[in-house]
Amino acid sequence: MRRLVCAALLAVLFGAPAARAALVDRVAAVVDDEVITLSEVYDMGGPFIDERCPEPGDGSCRLDIELQVLESLILRVLMRQELQKLGLDITAEEMDRTIDQIARDNDMESREQLRTEVESAGMRWDAYEDQLREQVRQMRFQEAIIRPRITVTEDEMVDLYKRIMREFERPPQATIQALTLAVPEGSGETGLVEAVAQARGIREQILGGQLTWE
Repeated sequence: MRRLVCAALLAVLFGAPAARAALVDRVAAVVDDEVITLSEVYDMGGPFIDERCPEPGDGSCRLDIELQVLESLILRVLMRQELQKLGLDITAEEMDRTIDQIARDNDMESREQLRTEVESAGMRWDAYEDQLREQVRQMRFQEAIIRPRITVTEDEMVDLYKRIMREFERPPQATIQALTLAVPEGSGETGLVEAVAQARGIREQILGGQLTWE
């Protein structure tokens, strides 16, 4: 049975200091005896956490986002463990072929040129390889494990087709609302200009939230 222990992360992050550099590494979760540390959470999602929670003192916000990143890490571990158990995990040779293919697809002469491009973009090569490995692993998991377990019967296909066709048969509908501004009789072009200016002012107030449409 899968064992996920997240209480340690909750205890650490509720009292975590604002500066990430001051964080002491702790166990964030345990997945079938495999440990995920707090530093791994920040290695994977540090920029995302900082972007979503720019205020250093907002501990509640950081906790929510940290737990989102942790959930992604747990799913990664579970996926890798399942592939390893079935003998389907990504080998070093497969990674080499994948990297070489990416270089060719981008009109590069070698993987060294690809590495130069990756590092010039500000990303560590080992981080790029890890990210690529996870992408390949996810595709294999979907192909080897998820897709074979999905069965669609002919009756389900017919039912889906009928529901889609019913949507197309419905006439389009629209809700139209308007504000009418009167131009005083005899005011000529001046009255028209004033009405247009008033209409623009109302529009700006509605878009800016000062007025509701109602």
